[in-house]
Amino acid sequence: MGCHYCEPQLNDMGTVPFQLNAKVENDCKMLNDTIGKDPMMALHEEGDVYALHPESSNSGVGVVISQKQQDRETRVIAFWS
Repeated sequence: MGCHYCEPQLNDMGTVPFQLNAKVENDCKMLNDTIGKDPMMALHEEGDVYALHPESSNSGVGVVISQKQQDRETRVIAFWS
């Protein structure tokens, strides 16, 4: 059974035929589960360490700022693309 959230968007990408397989199905399920859990972004906590994760390609740039917070979980606090 295909992932009804991801499959329609993925079929329209590029010219390569889309092949739904176990890895794609698992990745889609993980994405859906993650979105439905704790907030994806958090407020920064004063005094904790920040981590900067830059990314670039021929077509764009982006950055994610995350922070290991007092509960020891690392959370995204900002992003730009």
